[in-house]
Amino acid sequence: MKLRPAYTNAFSIGSFLALWLCALPLVAAAQEKIAFRSERDGNGEIYVMDPDGSNQTRLTNNLVDDAFPSFSPDGSRIAFRSDGDGNSEIYVMNADGTNQTRLTNNPAFDGSPAFSPDGRKIAFASERDGNRQIYVMNADGSNQINLSNNLAFDDSPSFSPDGSRIAFRSFRGDPSGNEEIYVMNADGSNQTRLTNSVGLDLDPVFSPDGRRIAFTSQRDGNLEIYVMNADGSNQINLSNNLAFDAQPSFNPDGSRIAFISDRALDVEIYVMNADGSNPTNLTNNPRIDNQPSWGGLRDADGDGILDGADDCPSTPNPDQADSDNDGQGDACDADDDNDGIPDDSDPGTVADVIITLPDTHFHSLGNKNAFLSRLAEIEQLILAGHRDQAVQELRNLRRRVDGCGAAADNNDWITDCASQLQVRTLIDMLIANLSS
Repeated sequence: MKLRPAYTNAFSIGSFLALWLCALPLVAAAQEKIAFRSERDGNGEIYVMDPDGSNQTRLTNNLVDDAFPSFSPDGSRIAFRSDGDGNSEIYVMNADGTNQTRLTNNPAFDGSPAFSPDGRKIAFASERDGNRQIYVMNADGSNQINLSNNLAFDDSPSFSPDGSRIAFRSFRGDPSGNEEIYVMNADGSNQTRLTNSVGLDLDPVFSPDGRRIAFTSQRDGNLEIYVMNADGSNQINLSNNLAFDAQPSFNPDGSRIAFISDRALDVEIYVMNADGSNPTNLTNNPRIDNQPSWGGLRDADGDGILDGADDCPSTPNPDQADSDNDGQGDACDADDDNDGIPDDSDPGTVADVIITLPDTHFHSLGNKNAFLSRLAEIEQLILAGHRDQAVQELRNLRRRVDGCGAAADNNDWITDCASQLQVRTLIDMLIANLSS
């Protein structure tokens, strides 16, 4: 049984993790980038830049229009739309522009790609059924499924952060001719209208916490950036000026929004705080810059492992230990040896510590082996559903580490005081959890 580091502290799991997190050197939580489309080279190409507008770098280099970039959640890939094969198709590439790969292949329009939060799926719009609908496919292009499946015009999908919902814009025969913002479950069910205004409502995007949706609205006579609660309530104008403002994109922590505006008389990329304050121009050239997508290489838990390669992206685990090889690291796996017993009730956690203790910390080598044998028997009792009997056996075993005086105690199998405390604390935790 492989040692699980989270159980080797002399006091408790919680104490160990607290000390570990305090001691762990944190790295930058994200190497953020903004991907965008630019016509500065005579046709639409995909670029990336730093969030302050610096280091603007061209990723695609074609004679056709490349548009609507969308970062994967870990920032390692960018999905985009391209006309390279004579009609609009969905492509994906590495975040540095390499390995450009076509995902869709049909004579109809495919566009507006958006990754799911786990990076395994891409929602997109397609006209293959005669009218534009929201589809979803695996991130490799397989298993393409129509989700919205109606006679309306649906476009601009955006996943909620938990992956359970998709916001999109739709024209569904409104007498005023308006497009409105809708939301549906990720399987296409429960399609619900969120906006109802006299002007167009477009470009919905969920905030990283899932509580808000930013969108573009024409309800005040010109296009502006709005935000609302995820249920459609409390719709607020953020940009609030006489210019054309559209296409919002939240940064990874939700504190800022990138958008486009023609307030400088040509369409450029801007960024503002999430409350609409401090709008700042990032691009500045005479050709159109638009369609920003804020993302980048992310390390949410600050352990030095980028999210896309991290087997516990929300829990620091720089060693990437995965005892049962299930793809979920020990630090966030509730049963990291996959024996059916949660770690906080598993005698195996004590056995892991016993194995690592020096033989000299035991009264005899036979005592060490007896400890391991007894723990294995207790584990079988738990698996068989005999929790009360397992608790009693743990109490009996605890008597073998119940004190450490100046003189050796022949009743104790472990003679080292620090090791006694370490093992006794873990046994007490198991007894408490199994008795609850």
